[in-house]
Amino acid sequence: MKLLHLDYEINKKKYRDIFYNNIQRGQWHWSVAKRQQLFWYQLFIPDGHDMKPLFEDVERELNIFEMNNYPRFSYQFPNSYCHITWTKITWFL
Repeated sequence: MKLLHLDYEINKKKYRDIFYNNIQRGQWHWSVAKRQQLFWYQLFIPDGHDMKPLFEDVERELNIFEMNNYPRFSYQFPNSYCHITWTKITWFL
């Protein structure tokens, strides 16, 4: 496996505002119902989505425009974290 480092500074305020202005269009992560805890919310933007043009500037700057990429937002509540191992991901609150 080859690991590459990406040195790219994104406009955090712009994309934070996009997320919160469209939060009602997202969904809870599948594991929320299983754990019965509200801790992880996500918003996916597939090709053809009316929000997709909002990300074109970043896609062009990274030279990935029209390459079947799917921008996504993932909000994890404060005081929760993720432990990653090679075989599984475990969430803690």
